[in-house]
Amino acid sequence: MDNSKLTENKVSEILTFPYSHHDYEWVCTRAWHKWRYIKAFCEVLDEMKKDESYTWHIDNVVHSWVPFLKYCPERVEEFKKYVKEGRICVLNGGVSLARPSQVGEETYVRNMIEGRRFFEKQFDINDIPVLYNADTGVGHSQMPQIAKLGGHKYYRFQRPDGLLTQKGVPLQFWWKGLDGTRLLIARGAYGGFWNEVDWLNLDPETNWEEKKENYYQRELSDRVNDNFSSDIVFQFVGNDDCRPKRDFKDVPHNLNKFMEEWNSREPSKMRYSTLSEAFKLLESKELPEWDGVLDHAELSYNFPSKGMRSMWRRRLELDHAILELEKLSIIAEELGFEYPEKEIKAMWSDLFEITGHAIEDIQDRDNKELVAFAERAKYNVEVLTRKTRENIINAVKKDDKLQIVVINTLNRETEQTVRFQVTDYCGLSGFDIVDKTNNVLNYQIVDIFEEYRSFKDSEYAGVEVEVKVLVPAMGYTTLKIVPNGKKLKDKVEATFIDNLPANYPENAPDEVKFNNREIEVCFNNGKVSLIKNLKTGKIIEAKENKPLISLRYEEIKPAESWLINFHDILNVWEFTPECGKILANGPVRFTYKAFGKIKDQDVSITYTLNSGEKGIKMQVETDFKDAIEGMLWFSVSADIDSEVFADIPYGKEKREFYNPKVKDKGSVEPIAVVPCEFEYPTQVYARNFTSFTSSGAPMALVSKNCSCYYLFDKNLGEMKIILSRALPMKYRTDRWMGECPADFDMTGKNTYDLAVFFPEENGKFADIQKYHKEYIYPAFADQSFGFVGGGCAEKELSLFAMDKENIINSAIYKEDGKILARFFECDGIKTEVTIKTPSKTEEVRAVDFCGNTLEEVSLEFKKEEKSVKVIFEPYKIITLEIK
Repeated sequence: MDNSKLTENKVSEILTFPYSHHDYEWVCTRAWHKWRYIKAFCEVLDEMKKDESYTWHIDNVVHSWVPFLKYCPERVEEFKKYVKEGRICVLNGGVSLARPSQVGEETYVRNMIEGRRFFEKQFDINDIPVLYNADTGVGHSQMPQIAKLGGHKYYRFQRPDGLLTQKGVPLQFWWKGLDGTRLLIARGAYGGFWNEVDWLNLDPETNWEEKKENYYQRELSDRVNDNFSSDIVFQFVGNDDCRPKRDFKDVPHNLNKFMEEWNSREPSKMRYSTLSEAFKLLESKELPEWDGVLDHAELSYNFPSKGMRSMWRRRLELDHAILELEKLSIIAEELGFEYPEKEIKAMWSDLFEITGHAIEDIQDRDNKELVAFAERAKYNVEVLTRKTRENIINAVKKDDKLQIVVINTLNRETEQTVRFQVTDYCGLSGFDIVDKTNNVLNYQIVDIFEEYRSFKDSEYAGVEVEVKVLVPAMGYTTLKIVPNGKKLKDKVEATFIDNLPANYPENAPDEVKFNNREIEVCFNNGKVSLIKNLKTGKIIEAKENKPLISLRYEEIKPAESWLINFHDILNVWEFTPECGKILANGPVRFTYKAFGKIKDQDVSITYTLNSGEKGIKMQVETDFKDAIEGMLWFSVSADIDSEVFADIPYGKEKREFYNPKVKDKGSVEPIAVVPCEFEYPTQVYARNFTSFTSSGAPMALVSKNCSCYYLFDKNLGEMKIILSRALPMKYRTDRWMGECPADFDMTGKNTYDLAVFFPEENGKFADIQKYHKEYIYPAFADQSFGFVGGGCAEKELSLFAMDKENIINSAIYKEDGKILARFFECDGIKTEVTIKTPSKTEEVRAVDFCGNTLEEVSLEFKKEEKSVKVIFEPYKIITLEIK
């Protein structure tokens, strides 16, 4: 029989872990799920009383524990008792079940740490050794380091189950991460004994071998195979929303009896356990090691939907906005303003509410609640950001000229294009923009304000300008508006191109060329036909009438439910430009907009080149009137033999492609999503950008607010990114899908922002990181008000400046009176960096995410110089705690 592998693999123990996977909402409503979890926890406590061997697991705060805490407070102490005894095992500690590859890097860490603090306080415990990601992808090769910094010793995950089995990844092993951190791993399904368990009723006296074979085939054949690597089997019991000692449909099963039968007949022993106990036992075993990347693709069935109204988009934009606010607040505190710690913590709490892994495909009534959390956080962030910027700007000392304050939240000096309004209560005429060293800056008029009143010696009430400014690291600088006696109208006529009319504009010339001193771009009939790197002379040219940059829609045969056949393509619709117009053509910025159709739906692409940048920023705008089942892809030309590198949280990975298509092979888990875990052999996960070559020149496809799913299409010679997929509700027959938001149709207006960048070298990320950070955290400029003598702050300020390009800052914020500044090394190079600290710094130490000192980090703080020297080992994440 096949179950002979139990003997061949010398299984000594089969440890069973009772567990119920609690999504926020899946198929049923949130109200149903709440009652289900309350009922399950109450029954768990009842079982604990009756069966002293019984165990249980809990793995998040908001999805499962909060309803029980709120509606069953009379049993909370009883629950705490079993946690203290170790029979109820607290896992993960996250506020919500976050996908490690699909939320912002700081969102994942903050969610993990905040949940850990909650559970430690709730249950009076000081150790949560197991990091558990149920029903999510394994994540990237910085997970071992992240887990260790978060206080975890062990890691359990499930997906992509079939792919990892086919790749030969052990079921239990030591994972050596990107920086060399080793973490003990056990992978496998979170379900067991949950479906079709009638075989448990077979008479063991007459049908033991048949019973044993049923158990092996249904529960163990994908656990005890050629990938099995110890003598301990990790066997989960339960599944989505399962109640204790019952299957998926609430039919009771007598697992205790089966354990007794097994233990009396087999050499291996079966018993209840917890993951914490099981990992301690596993730690003493000789296990194989896996070095580096496990999953290079993420799970295909999580391709983004809903366009710009999706939860993944809201999460990403909130992560960016809160992180920027935190750094603005640190700058403002340096000027004497109070840091708004309580308000910012509330914003993170709202973000955690929408961070769960299964909340994209939920019913409309529950989606509205989550959108409310997102919108509240968005509103509060915007209001406080505006207030904080205004505080900084108006704190700066005024002189007798109109003054502009330019604020930069990045941790390095940067030259950026900023936009602001110049206005005066008596009107404006010709002026120069002068920086702090009295250099006259070249600027561009981008909008004008012609009001009804004509003031003496003035031409306009105000104008909108763009100018390129050198801004110090994490701080601000000032500009002056100085009258020059010239006519402002001449400047307007030279640089200002009016906004588009409501109808389509007239066609631009067939060929439009522009160069910004770094690159030259040629547009031909609305398409990019040539890009030249002016510094290296490298030319990337369209071939066989194929554009360098493409946008296409794959129309797919409609499906009845949420799972679609990605490859049942009915039509491929290419973006066809019909006309285009130059929107700006000044010394600071060039913008060209191509209008056209995908099928018969309105689409446009806006291309922007800023002076001196080695990249082209693009905004895709769609306005679909019809709901078309399928996927919208954006692509750029790529060499088919190129090496591909991907940005991951706190690091990078090289992509090695795995060819075999995963069907049901490799996993016996009876869940329909397994065949859709890995759809494309060259599918690529990348958090913000990929790096490759095009016509031999290094190139990066950079995302500002798009998905993490890329596809290296070797047949077409393209690097593609999926912008969104549409699942029109009119085709769905499942009732619950019919209750989901209409946003799945992807109709209406949606925008996507991304860029093509030309790095110095393929696989080196320092310059791409810098470009990306400037993209998502652009410098902000605005006019200050008040008269001469107002304000008290100096004309320029800089905090946390760094002297190495490959050290990247991910966050700076304040907590419990201490500043926490997090950095990582991005290119695999041991680096000594000097970082400037705030003026009142008294003490600096390196800490993990939990606040414990990292003794192995070499750090020297020079109090007199207000700087700290730190040695970063390759890919290390270091948090500085500053008092």
